[in-house]
Amino acid sequence: MNTRDGNARNVPELFGGRSAPDGFKGMCFRGMLQTIPQTFARHHATGASQKIYDPVASAAAASNYFMFRYKVAQDGHELAAKVRQANPNKTGGGILREPGDGR
Repeated sequence: MNTRDGNARNVPELFGGRSAPDGFKGMCFRGMLQTIPQTFARHHATGASQKIYDPVASAAAASNYFMFRYKVAQDGHELAAKVRQANPNKTGGGILREPGDGR
């Protein structure tokens, strides 16, 4: 859970502007691959758990997001080339969000 990022805030369109059921602000990055709830929901993999903290569901949603947003191939062979956080030789901030999701 990232509670210090500028994204860590409540917004009216998530949980009615209140904190999420887990007690943290709605826009905090969550789960193994640090997605915000909207990105997780938008890229959720059919058949995976609906729980953002489930590592399989988190990885599946993030993989779908990488394919959508960064045009990463389904087999992931170009992940490090297209997503700087997947490349240990590059630095970068959080990316698991949709454009216009508050950053």
